[in-house]
Amino acid sequence: MLTGTDINPSLVKWAHRNLKFGRFLTNSLSSALPFKDQEFDLIYAVSVFTHLSENLQKHWITELTRILKPGGSLLITVKGANWKIELDHDQRKQFDNDRMVVLEPETSGSNYCGSYHPREYVVNILAKENGLSVVEHEPCGSLDTRQDFYLMVKPV
Repeated sequence: MLTGTDINPSLVKWAHRNLKFGRFLTNSLSSALPFKDQEFDLIYAVSVFTHLSENLQKHWITELTRILKPGGSLLITVKGANWKIELDHDQRKQFDNDRMVVLEPETSGSNYCGSYHPREYVVNILAKENGLSVVEHEPCGSLDTRQDFYLMVKPV
């Protein structure tokens, strides 16, 4: 069964009406999800980490790792190097030094917040610090959003 969560209740209502094969829940911006440890084989978060402050990203990668089964896969999308054109000189320098850039972090969870992820940040901070391994990185892999795909695996 497909399970989905979102902070936007309107999107959750839409999913209930249109995707009868799944269960859908509303979550808050920083709470734990109502799932047991190691419940899911596959989790995907498309255009989620692109709209969160660094602290919230660390919260959510930890939470998603908690509910992911050993041997399970986590697929996320982020704004990678092709999005640097949106950054000013100092922000590009920060990005080029393998540090994530977050614009308007006080608006986390909305489209006003924009996060930009160098590959090394995703591999070493989001993945490695949570015991995950990046097994695939596809720059601009999400054709509709031009975001980078990262496929991570939790060790068995």
